Parts: sequence; C-alpha cells; structure tokens
Amino acid sequence: RSVTSFKLGDSYLAVGSVRDITERKHLEQKLRHSADRLALALKAGGIGVWEWNLHTNALEWDDQMFRLYGMEPREFDGIYEVWQTRVHPDDLHGVEQSVQHSIEHTGFWESEFRVIWPNEEVHCIKAAALIEKDDDGKSELLIGVNWDVTESRAKENQLRRMATTDDMTQLNNRRYFIELVKREIERSTRYPRPLSLIMFDVDKFKAVNDTYGHDVGDMVLK
Repeated sequence: RSVTSFKLGDSYLAVGSVRDITERKHLEQKLRHSADRLALALKAGGIGVWEWNLHTNALEWDDQMFRLYGMEPREFDGIYEVWQTRVHPDDLHGVEQSVQHSIEHTGFWESEFRVIWPNEEVHCIKAAALIEKDDDGKSELLIGVNWDVTESRAKENQLRRMATTDDMTQLNNRRYFIELVKREIERSTRYPRPLSLIMFDVDKFKAVNDTYGHDVGDMVLK
C-alpha cells in the first residue's frame, strides 16, 4: 500500500494505491536464499570474490581475498597495481598475458600463479573470471574468484617426487630417467645438437653385499 497527500484549496486530500506483491516477495525470498547458499559455499571453500573495472582500473575485493593474499584492508587502495606487487615476479608476466588474451578473445579467464605474503610465505592461487562487455561489445568488467591451492599442490609434488625418486638414495629413479632420456633424444632430434650418455658401473658390488651384508651395500650405494 502506498499513500500520498496534497492540499487542494482549503482541503487536504489523500490518494493511495494497493497492489498485490506476493509474487515479488516470493522472488525476493528465493533470491535471498540463493545468495545465502552462495555465501555459504564460498566461505566453506575459502573462495574470494573480486571485480576489476577495466575502464577505471579499480579492483574490489571481499574479505576472503584479503586473507588469501595475507593483507589487511588498509593496505589495499583498490587499484590493479597493488595486486601486481603480490604476484610472484616469475609468474606475473605469464598471468598478465593470459588475462589480456582472455579479454581480447575468449571472454573467460583461468590461471594459476604464486603470491608472496608480507612474511615471505609463498602461496599458490587458482583464479577464474568471467568478462562482461558493454553495449558496444568492448570488455569493461571482470568478475572472478580466487582460492588457495597451496596444500593440494604440495601433495601433488610430494606424490610426484615419490613416484620418480629412489627411496634409499633419494636420487631420481628409473622411471624419471627413462622419461628424461626420451625428452632429451626428442630435443636433440628437433634441434640438431649432440647428445651424450655416460654410464657408471660399480665393479664387484655383489662381493660387498655377500661379505658385509645388504645394509653396508646400501651405504655404498648412497
């Protein structure tokens, strides 16, 4: 119900209207419910949300983004250059190239890079974004998410090391050696360059095991 009043001559009059807004209220309730579910999912997943305005270069972060980058809100003045200072120098060029390519061609950006916290800790960040265009078809806004994949990458690297490292000597094992040799032979063939293979052998090693036992043999191998 909405009512407005006004004066007409010496009299005050009121005009009002009544509308049925049941459907609108139901839609608002569904929207709030969806927003609550999204917020819960983002919080549970440790996902930060950000927006980057390409026209003004302004960058907006939610609270989780600050936690992902080890920053306080007061350290962030909302410009793209501040984000650049946090990205690992070895990764920055590649990340910016992928962003630019997505803006110009694909409309969707996905990347993984390292960030350096103020305490020198290095964290791996996974990022994805949708690129919105204006009425003229020009990219104007990126809406994206970040999440920390440091732990999962560390586990992957550990599994990779376990699969390619000899447990006793901690040297690369046969599997790694075969893969490396294949790559180097292909490289030598593609770019005609000499390739040498050196083989070392331990003479009479069996005698060490037979005389002193396998524990001593393992020491010799190490």
